[in-house]
Amino acid sequence: MANNGQGPAGGDCNMNLMAQFFKTAMGIQGIPQGKLAKFKGTPHLNDMSLSQWLEEFEDVVSTHKLSEAEKVQALVAHLAGPAKEEVMCMSSTERKDYNKVVSALKLCFGANDSVQSISQEFHNRTQKDGEALADFSRTLKRLYSRMETIAPSEEEAEALKKLKDKALRNQFVRGARETWVRRELKRIDLATKTNFDDMRKEGLELFNDSECPRVTKPRVRQVEIEEPEGDRLATLEGEIVSMRQEMMTLRSAVQELIISSQRRTGPREVTC
Repeated sequence: MANNGQGPAGGDCNMNLMAQFFKTAMGIQGIPQGKLAKFKGTPHLNDMSLSQWLEEFEDVVSTHKLSEAEKVQALVAHLAGPAKEEVMCMSSTERKDYNKVVSALKLCFGANDSVQSISQEFHNRTQKDGEALADFSRTLKRLYSRMETIAPSEEEAEALKKLKDKALRNQFVRGARETWVRRELKRIDLATKTNFDDMRKEGLELFNDSECPRVTKPRVRQVEIEEPEGDRLATLEGEIVSMRQEMMTLRSAVQELIISSQRRTGPREVTC
């Protein structure tokens, strides 16, 4: 006896057709507006790198169960500026291939994503005018995480991981905008000797930064006394020496990894 779409099988078919209809009608609108910032290709302050943006894109679309065609449509729809222009220069067939679109983006906009360039950006990063300590420290954490993510080998990633806490603490102190803030952060660093997150939390509590819940506890009012010129020079020299030592430690770790890798992949004996 024919089902005529009235039995369970027909009901499932109708439900599938309705789901497909609504999915097609919604298209890429299934991704909420503002959920993912558009990737422009041109770097701006606090913009995500291409690798970071692609990771976030994958996280967003994974919850919407898009087909391959819908996924690449969503990707292109969330591009702008030079990045969108680069993809539009591809053939219509290539634009429908997700992997080819990603490869084209990486070729043009992923070249500067290297450990060396991000390391330089990390060590040159200082607190901007009007920037809260919470935002500044969060930027430092994101930059260092990017270095770990794009490390070319597991050995280098492990070396970066071992230096992470010390590097974050040093740059947090060194990059603070105000002299008296740097001095207080240095005092916390020397007094606590805990990890960066604990040091950051205590610093945000001390300066009542907006990200940290305020703790109502009595504090001794401190009077700011201008630091003598000689002390300021000594502090600056100490910071320079600390930076050099940190860079030497990182350079030595990378050189050891390179030597170790060369030993493992040295010339093999060939017998004829």
